[in-house]
Amino acid sequence: MLWISNHFLLVAVLILAATSLGSAATLAQPPLLAEWSRGVGEGAHANLAFKFEVTFMKIDVADIEARVTPATAAALGALVQEGKLDKKRKNEAAELLLAAETVAFRLVFLREGGLDRFLEGTRQHLEAARNAGLLSAWEYSTIWDGLQRTMVTLNERGALAGDQLLYRVEPGKVRVMYLGDDGAPLVDTIHAGDFWARGIKGSFFSPGSRFRDKLIRSLENS
Repeated sequence: MLWISNHFLLVAVLILAATSLGSAATLAQPPLLAEWSRGVGEGAHANLAFKFEVTFMKIDVADIEARVTPATAAALGALVQEGKLDKKRKNEAAELLLAAETVAFRLVFLREGGLDRFLEGTRQHLEAARNAGLLSAWEYSTIWDGLQRTMVTLNERGALAGDQLLYRVEPGKVRVMYLGDDGAPLVDTIHAGDFWARGIKGSFFSPGSRFRDKLIRSLENS
């Protein structure tokens, strides 16, 4: 009887250990995702997010997210506390976000498709940053050419549902990462230059960007 009791005890311990390891594996982030999210997205007003929709078809095509540092989140929170995000406060929020040194952006594709349509949208958002005076003509062209070269290895594969495009903006550089639908890293490159940081932030938060208002409005629920 003692042997049977010990046997069942050992089995129970092994099952518990296996369950714990499985849970840890489930919770573990891919290394690139952990690096992308380091120091951002923690606490109230640190996560801005919305579903991006193809308007004429009423189809959600991507989850768009921006994560900021605690300092930027606190400044945005102060704006929210002042009252409803009217046009003036939205502009002030956009200025805070454009001035932030570190911002992490993520686009999660919800549908399969070619990258050409996505890249065309990226070009239009970069144009919005240029038109807002955040980029010179040369800076705009350099970023656009750089992003096309960065993504060229994915042209044949295209985008799959669950793929993630990550930008991590830090002082003087932008890191561009692309994770497949299984979490495998497919692209990881760094583009140096203050104008890269301005351009990527501007593509999300400059007037004319289709991401700007919905990201900022999401602060009211964050």
